[in-house]
Amino acid sequence: MTAIGLFRGYEDGTFKPDKPVMQSEAVVVITKIAEATPEESEGGLKEDELADTPPWARESIRTAAKLGIVNLNRFHSAVQATRAQVAVWVAKALNLEPVETSDVPFKDRILISPEDLGYIMALYEAGIIKGTPDGKFNPNSAITRAELATIMEKILNNFAYEEQNQNSTTDKVRTKTPSAREGL
Repeated sequence: MTAIGLFRGYEDGTFKPDKPVMQSEAVVVITKIAEATPEESEGGLKEDELADTPPWARESIRTAAKLGIVNLNRFHSAVQATRAQVAVWVAKALNLEPVETSDVPFKDRILISPEDLGYIMALYEAGIIKGTPDGKFNPNSAITRAELATIMEKILNNFAYEEQNQNSTTDKVRTKTPSAREGL
């Protein structure tokens, strides 16, 4: 993850796998695997709409908003990202459509918002997420750096497999220089 620029460790040489991921941090990582790029336009987000967003995350937030990955009315840069939020953002970044939700394997399905459930199930069916060992999804729990890294690894492995089978040289991860911010 570090070698391809998706994550960075901390200056003290640690990764802090159990540290919760803030919404801005999650979006920075997720936009790097987005299947599309936004159309360039003169319009778009005004600087005051991103006033609470750290400068190192603003371009990723702009991209995510333009692509419809995040809804800025429900986005809070410095708040911990939940497992459900990240799953929906990842599904949207990959252009996955919500799927049928009649056969949900998670014991805590009642806690998952109906508008999120189809996206979460799309990731489940794609083998990108599987829930916890006790059969739950824990949609409202904060997602950790290790969990987000695991999701990204599964996506990259899936793309590598698809590319190998299609003999494609398309790079699915837009490599960007890591932000100047410590962490991620």
